[in-house]
Amino acid sequence: MLPFTLLELTTQIKKLFTDKSSGHSGITNRMLQAGDAGFQSLPLLLLNGTWESHVQPTEWQLSLMQLVYKGHDKDKTNPASYRGIHLNDTLAKKIEGLLPARLTTHIELDNTLF
Repeated sequence: MLPFTLLELTTQIKKLFTDKSSGHSGITNRMLQAGDAGFQSLPLLLLNGTWESHVQPTEWQLSLMQLVYKGHDKDKTNPASYRGIHLNDTLAKKIEGLLPARLTTHIELDNTLF
């Protein structure tokens, strides 16, 4: 498959929620959205390198689970009063967004679903 394009990446960047955790890279969604094409081409190089080498940074394989209390009327000593959220690296989430978008386009163009 061809490397990801800047258009594919910017389309995914536009879909980001601005105030999310950055993960190990320290790159936030807000930074990606505020950057111009020159800045956005830097993570694109990393994502394409990952895509072409079939090797991802080990940090992308890690996820920090954070428990969030559900509400004021719940028993704080009961584990069911909490929900878990997983904090993943921003760039890892980008490749997770690029892959389904690319596969959907491929399936639609080649009519390979049926």
